[in-house]
Amino acid sequence: MTTAINPEVICEFASTSEVVPSISIENILARAAYAMTTFADGLAKIREAQKLMKEVTDEKMYGFHEIVRNGLGASSDDAAIKRMKRNLDSGIWTRLMNETGMKTLMSHQQISDWEKQLDTPSMPEATLENIHASFRALHQDKGQIFEQGVTDVFKKLSWDYKTNCPCKIGKKIIVNCMVGSASSKNCYYVTDEGRNKLNDLEKMMSILDGRNVPDHRIAAGAQF
Repeated sequence: MTTAINPEVICEFASTSEVVPSISIENILARAAYAMTTFADGLAKIREAQKLMKEVTDEKMYGFHEIVRNGLGASSDDAAIKRMKRNLDSGIWTRLMNETGMKTLMSHQQISDWEKQLDTPSMPEATLENIHASFRALHQDKGQIFEQGVTDVFKKLSWDYKTNCPCKIGKKIIVNCMVGSASSKNCYYVTDEGRNKLNDLEKMMSILDGRNVPDHRIAAGAQF
């Protein structure tokens, strides 16, 4: 099957001196070069922002790439900027809690509850005023925070043994749910809950004895 060629089209194309009629190739290439320069500058700026955020939070900034990717597809930049700001604020609060040592006084349950607040609208913006006010309040309440942490520890101890009273520090403390098993593979493993309980107990006793709290990487839970 053959297709007929319109002779008027051939004549119109042949009558012009331009290779591609009615299109400025120089303009296209110039705009394309500018677009690539802008794109390269944008990538450099995004990487610079990511590097600065890592330095500020002392973390890997989880969620950074997702926010950037979703921001490119959004109809407005405001949502992406707001989300990135909350992600950055969360990292700042986490770093400050770690470096001020407040987590040392807290049980795993308290730390877990505090970290959950970072993902809620109630998380305050990381401003100088908010930071000073929050840590001033935490410092004033540190005795109560420690007491609540001790209470959280003993609430999780076992009531299943007559010789064990999880209301006081007796001759022995019995901790349950330390080990889990995989019946299909006939193997056993230390549970996260068990590690957290041991670490909380060791932390509490270290503070009461006036000793330094061991790093979590070499604490009782890790050794077990």
